[in-house]
Amino acid sequence: MTPMINFRIILTAGILLQFCFLSSANGTINLQNSTIEFSNNKLTVKQALDELNKLRDISIFYGSKEKFLNLHIEFSSRSMTVQKALDEIKSQAPVLIVFNKDHVIVKGKEISEHFSIYGTVKDAALKDPLIGAMIYIKEAANGVTTDLEGKYSLSLQPGKYQLVCRFLGYKERKINIDLFQDQNLEILMEVAQNLINEVRITGNVTDLRSLEKGRSIETIQSKVVNQLNTNDVNDVLVGRIAGVWTTKVSGAPGDHNRIRIRGISSIFGSSDPLYVVDGVIIPVVNFKTLGISDLNTHDVNNITVLKDASSSALYGCMGGNGVVIIETKKGGGKTSFDFSIKKGFQACKKRYDLMNAETFLSTLDSSDLKFQTKYHVGEWISSDHAVHFATYPLYKDADGNTLGSEDFQDELFQTGEINEYQLSGQGRLRKIDYYLSGNHYNHKGIITNSSYNKYSFTGNISKVVGDKMSIRALYKGSHQENKNNLDNYMGNNVIFKGINLEPAYRSTPDSFFIKSDRLYYNDLSSPSVASLAKMTVKPDSLFYSQKKSKIENLNSVNLVGFYRLNEAFSLRSTFSVSLRDITYSSFIPATDTLYSINNLKFLSSKENINIINQEYDLSYDKQWQNHGLNAFIRYRNYNDNVYWKIDSIANVELDGISLENDIYLKGSQAIYGEHGSVIRSINSAIFNINYNYKKKYFISLINNYDKLKEGAYVSKGNLYSSIALNWDLAKEGILHFPDWISAFNLYVNRGQSGNYPLNSLSNDLYSTSSSYVSFDEKARASYISTLANHYLVPEKVTETNYGSELALFNHRVILSADYYQKINSDLLIQRNTPLYYGGGFFYQNIGEMKNSGLELSLELTPVKTRNCYWNTKAGFSTNNQYISKLSDGATINFNSLDILIPDFIVTENETLGSLSGYNCIGKWSDLSKLEIASKKYFNKYGFAYLKNDTLNPKRLTPKDKTIIGNSLPDFTFNWLNDFEFKNFSCEMLWYGVIGADKYNATKASTFITGTNSEVRDFVIKKYRSFSDPTIYESNYFLEDASFIRLKTLSFTYTQPRKIASVIGLQYTLSFENLVTLTHYTGYDPEATIYTNNNFTDNAMDRGAYPNAQGVYFSIHMTF
Repeated sequence: MTPMINFRIILTAGILLQFCFLSSANGTINLQNSTIEFSNNKLTVKQALDELNKLRDISIFYGSKEKFLNLHIEFSSRSMTVQKALDEIKSQAPVLIVFNKDHVIVKGKEISEHFSIYGTVKDAALKDPLIGAMIYIKEAANGVTTDLEGKYSLSLQPGKYQLVCRFLGYKERKINIDLFQDQNLEILMEVAQNLINEVRITGNVTDLRSLEKGRSIETIQSKVVNQLNTNDVNDVLVGRIAGVWTTKVSGAPGDHNRIRIRGISSIFGSSDPLYVVDGVIIPVVNFKTLGISDLNTHDVNNITVLKDASSSALYGCMGGNGVVIIETKKGGGKTSFDFSIKKGFQACKKRYDLMNAETFLSTLDSSDLKFQTKYHVGEWISSDHAVHFATYPLYKDADGNTLGSEDFQDELFQTGEINEYQLSGQGRLRKIDYYLSGNHYNHKGIITNSSYNKYSFTGNISKVVGDKMSIRALYKGSHQENKNNLDNYMGNNVIFKGINLEPAYRSTPDSFFIKSDRLYYNDLSSPSVASLAKMTVKPDSLFYSQKKSKIENLNSVNLVGFYRLNEAFSLRSTFSVSLRDITYSSFIPATDTLYSINNLKFLSSKENINIINQEYDLSYDKQWQNHGLNAFIRYRNYNDNVYWKIDSIANVELDGISLENDIYLKGSQAIYGEHGSVIRSINSAIFNINYNYKKKYFISLINNYDKLKEGAYVSKGNLYSSIALNWDLAKEGILHFPDWISAFNLYVNRGQSGNYPLNSLSNDLYSTSSSYVSFDEKARASYISTLANHYLVPEKVTETNYGSELALFNHRVILSADYYQKINSDLLIQRNTPLYYGGGFFYQNIGEMKNSGLELSLELTPVKTRNCYWNTKAGFSTNNQYISKLSDGATINFNSLDILIPDFIVTENETLGSLSGYNCIGKWSDLSKLEIASKKYFNKYGFAYLKNDTLNPKRLTPKDKTIIGNSLPDFTFNWLNDFEFKNFSCEMLWYGVIGADKYNATKASTFITGTNSEVRDFVIKKYRSFSDPTIYESNYFLEDASFIRLKTLSFTYTQPRKIASVIGLQYTLSFENLVTLTHYTGYDPEATIYTNNNFTDNAMDRGAYPNAQGVYFSIHMTF
């Protein structure tokens, strides 16, 4: 073959290879740019791939069992290039697409079991976040509401969904989403100009949307409420808002929280906040709130607290102690049902160190108080001495053995148990939104024979009528049965007496019945000592037969109508009726012992509290260019009535009932007479206007004129005004703040509000005397037992508040601070009526108190990813109160005949809550020679007391008493952590109260009876101090009741896969009071008792019902 031929062959082969290569390359390019006409723009992935496979120059390969094949996709058009078609398939389905010349391989990619869609819901025009907007998945039960920043988050399995966003007053948004990766979706809502605008919240809470700027208003949203494993709504406030001091004064079942907002607002009036539930005012009656124990926590949507007088001016003469506004769930959205069940156990493990029978009897015998012989010579205690020289031989058998031994604390306390069942449903039926809820709660207390039962039902329906009107009807009903755990004045006597039963009581009960001759302090003029001296109720009767009950039924109806006049004006009317009937019963069984017969005692009082409230609002809301203006005019007509009648009484002298009497129960009107009725009416005209410029400068004004009429004589008119200013520096262009400063608000406000409870003393109270016998004839007559002061005016609160809020890094860091100054004037002071005027007591407006405090709050969100979230919030608040003025300048002393109640003083320029007494610095033998020589101390029965009365150096006098403590804390703090990791979440709340002193009368009582083990040391070392009143009137039993407590710790697991694709499950394990750090020696540093005034309420533990440690487990099902 010639070279020429070889060259031609090589050239021809090269041309052919080049042609093949170019043909192959051109073929691939042509396939990617070829066009296709689909049969429909809505197909499954399999249908789309099959139609692509029909093209002449392309081959599609996929696995027949791939999960993505049945997913639905929607093409932007029926005709498009192959490349675009494949891109749209890839964007809507979890697939990987690989090109190999004329082959296309389609395979599924590994995906997570859940993806999150999250973002913010905003007003389309104002770009303000919308709080409480409902977001749910169409045809599913999944749904959430936006939080305080308008944010939402949903976790769903991969797929295609239609997201629905609804908010009353805005057009409904329906958004189709392809959820195959985490998505951040901002939802903009447009105002429905032709629809109603009953609730339009832009960054605030319902009815308060324009008041928040420049005022101390804080809200707890439904997400937080739902996470808590509690049935007491007040528990939600514990440790969550700076400046709100929430004390669980009793661990007894039922509502026993005491809430003080920015300190104590009154001395003898009420310091309880005003509660408003769905627009229904829950009043203070006779210096105590009716409370919200009837409310079902599961029904709560959000809780808002008005802390300053500038905002509480809305409620005039009832808002001076702060206002807690509660909104319940309104339903709507996709039909869904929730069922939950909770089981819990509680226990109090802490105990006083009490003597056993052998130690107790030998100690008692050696002290020999009856004859004071062996006690004086201080003979040493021995078992031999106890057997052969016992003064009380009835305690021994024939062989000298002690008869029985019991620690009655073991019988007093039991394991508490909680059972709760909750069922609710919500949705929309024939354009009617509904929410229905039923709850049963049962709580067996940790004290023997105490229990609490509650049944509640809530129904809420609303409907849009036409395009401008809506109506809503709400019903709440409840039945509560509270047995043996009510808030008695002066403590729980089952505890107080139970731990003072002597350890051998059951073996020789008659020997122990009358023991006044051997109490270590036996002055029976003291009510506590007299109570301890005669155990008129045997242990079995004390623990198991006494019955103190409260049965309460509540029925409440609330009707709301709304009508939009035009784009800016709207009308709203509210009418509510609340009917509450209560039966208080006290039963103390009879006893018959060797020494005395005590008849049974019984008292029953039936009481009704009825409330009618009407409100009519005309509102204006207009936004234009850089300006925003809204205002309302409101007329409120509020009426309440308390009626009571003692319908049954046995062996109780009604005239002799006092607060300390064991037969009387706190809250009952029985103490005011045999029967009575008081009607109160408050008519209010309220005007509010709010203006903002560029959402940067804000000003708000409130004027509220109240006309109060109570009883037959009281009729007063008062004007309450407020102003608030706010400046958002972050929006101030000339300051050039960096972008990471999200908001920087400076604000100041000043306002007035009042405090006037429904008072059974607004009329003269009449009592029926006992029968008089004269000339063999009997006569009965009524007489005035208590005179009313018809000139009382509401206590007034005037407050100035300075505050700032700084938000950084898109609100990942929020720091707020408030400093306030309050003046509480026209304080109610209880004064005694001279005996020559008939005795009793009455009230006068004769005091003024000043109050200042600082509140700091720091909230951080260090971690916020798809699978992990951590939010932590710390709060600190301090409060300083003192009496600035008394009308006559004289000191008011509150000294009780009861040795176990410390002295209190109210004097000008003195801190509120001060306790007065002798200052005991310890044992005399521990003093140095220099201290003894200084003459500053006085020796009494071996203990040293500080001497202040220099005119009487040889004895202690009342003038030696000084301020020995204060019952109000120096500051409170809280630290809340919320952790989430995938399907797990954890919440941990630490709560602390620092600087509060408490008189431990429970411990002191065990010294009087000699049951406390410390008494033995007194006897051995010949200290007779505990037989002398001085030590009980000193700071010896005054303890530091500061504590730091792990209030709640909860773990929640949400099951990722639904049962049968329908039922969602959530499991929660929670703990309460798991850890308490304190130096207090009593059962519980937080528990306290009720008295007849505010500054002593937190000062004593006289049989206080302790807060228990608890563990709870709950299962929550959604379907």
